Amino acid sequence: MSDECHIYIVRRADQEEWMAKAKEGEGIAAVCMRAGGEFVKDIPNESLRCTCCDALFSPSNLPDAFIVMIPVEHDPSNFDVQTQGVCSKCSKNDDRWIFDNGPKRESPSIH
Repeated sequence: MSDECHIYIVRRADQEEWMAKAKEGEGIAAVCMRAGGEFVKDIPNESLRCTCCDALFSPSNLPDAFIVMIPVEHDPSNFDVQTQGVCSKCSKNDDRWIFDNGPKRESPSIH
C-alpha cells in the first residue's frame, strides 16, 4: 500500500449517514462501509486490536469507530484499503486525537 493515503474516520454513531451516502452511490462511503464490515467479520478469527491503545476486540467488544485508509494513487477498479478499529474508550476523543494516536502515514489527508 502507498504511504500516502486519504484517511476517513467512520464512527458507529454516524453509521446511518454513511450508509445513506453509500446507497446514494457515493463511492468513498461504500468503500468505508464495506471496509468496516470486513474488519468486524474478521474479529472472531484474528487478534485485532484498537489502533490507538491496543485493546483487544471480540464479538462482544466491537470497535466504535474505524480508520479507513485509501491510497491517494490507486486503480479505481482494483485497490487495497487498510482498516483499523478504534475502541469505545478511544473513540470518545475527537478525530484529530484518533488521527494522531492511530496509524501513521506520510502526507495524509484526513476526512
